Amino acid sequence: MDADEEMEQLGTEMKRDPQSGRIAFDQFLKIMEISVKYGKNRFADKKKEMIEERRAARSQNDNTKYEKLVNEMVQREQMLCQSKLTEITKKLNISESDFQQAANFWSQDQSKQMQLMQVQQNTVGNIESYPELARDKAIEAFKTQLDINLSQIDTMLADPQMNKNATNQFE
Repeated sequence: MDADEEMEQLGTEMKRDPQSGRIAFDQFLKIMEISVKYGKNRFADKKKEMIEERRAARSQNDNTKYEKLVNEMVQREQMLCQSKLTEITKKLNISESDFQQAANFWSQDQSKQMQLMQVQQNTVGNIESYPELARDKAIEAFKTQLDINLSQIDTMLADPQMNKNATNQFE
């Protein structure tokens, strides 16, 4: 079922929780699920391309490009999720402040917070859908990351100010 079909199932009105007066949790959860799933699905193909670019930057020790790509990936996906969220809340006549208040309210309940986290994690896809990473490639990526970490440590130790701060912390 696509996002538009799921939106149709939401109806046209906001459901209120009788005790809190906020958006009913089941509707709030469904709104989040639709918007997150939509953002991840719409971004999936571009994300694959960007992951390859990110890996290339990492293997070339180009941390600046790597960080830029990571940030861009997160921003693009969030923008897609936000656009669908806005579309849904407008359809249900929910103001931005009502939605934000509901988000704050429902996230105070630990069990509800866990359900919201599951929505975000479950929409990423099943583990079976991810391609397997060959053992040698996994080892290579691990070693590359270790080399980067060691290089960063060497840089920090070479900086007299950083070295002095680190020494003072343990005295």
